[in-house]
Amino acid sequence: EYMGTSLHPRCAMPNEAESLLILNHHASGLLNRVHNLKKVFASDRSPEFVRDAALKKLMAALVKSFPDAPAGLENLAGYELIERNAQQYCNELEEYYFILHECLHFKEKAYKILADLSTSTRTMSMDVNPGQMQLYMNLLVGYAKLQMLVASIPERKFIVAF
Repeated sequence: EYMGTSLHPRCAMPNEAESLLILNHHASGLLNRVHNLKKVFASDRSPEFVRDAALKKLMAALVKSFPDAPAGLENLAGYELIERNAQQYCNELEEYYFILHECLHFKEKAYKILADLSTSTRTMSMDVNPGQMQLYMNLLVGYAKLQMLVASIPERKFIVAF
């Protein structure tokens, strides 16, 4: 019995359904934030230094050697400018960094619940538990959409590397 109602033994445990519901809600919010991030970087509203031609070579080196720092970073054109304005640039990229960090955290949590539930034959049946199946499929679609959207942002490695 759970909260005054009896649960059928083949139905999902309340924590599984609750996890799916929470992760679906989180996926929806992340999709909106990542879409807005992509729109910002595709427009002239992106941080000014990201569009600075003097820093293109440095940015390309950071992305190419991601996740490691490139050898000879100090010798690249634009390094002095980055070093001088590092705090300002970090502040400008902070919001975008945390959005991408949250996507990574979501990916780990969603993958775990999707993998756990996919092996559960007692709860993964449309006949027995259509509500949970719908939540599961919605999460699977949200997970895939989010991964593709993040992968379509060319500046993602630069944001994280910076």
